[in-house]
Amino acid sequence: MITSHNPQLIALMVAARTRMDREFDQKTRVADLAADAGMTVFRFIRVFTAMFGETPGRYLRMRRMECAAALLSGTTLPIREVGRRSGYASAGTFSDTFRQDYGMTPTEYRNRHAT
Repeated sequence: MITSHNPQLIALMVAARTRMDREFDQKTRVADLAADAGMTVFRFIRVFTAMFGETPGRYLRMRRMECAAALLSGTTLPIREVGRRSGYASAGTFSDTFRQDYGMTPTEYRNRHAT
């Protein structure tokens, strides 16, 4: 059972989330996070979602998009480089994901939010 009264389980999930925060720009796999926590992928996803309110995949995507938005508004890096630094090897996947989350292309976002 998933409860907030299991300090070991809480520590494992916080460690996994901290790793995602630290390594969001790398190819972080849920299977690796689950293995590090000593769980199956399905149990890891279930516990993570119960504790943090979103799946590990969604959390990682959110972190990557936050980084991308900050780079787009605060730098003049090429869009491809922003995507790479945000954890996307493919510029197309980065642009499509960004548009889904922000409702505009990375270029449109930069034009509206550049500092």
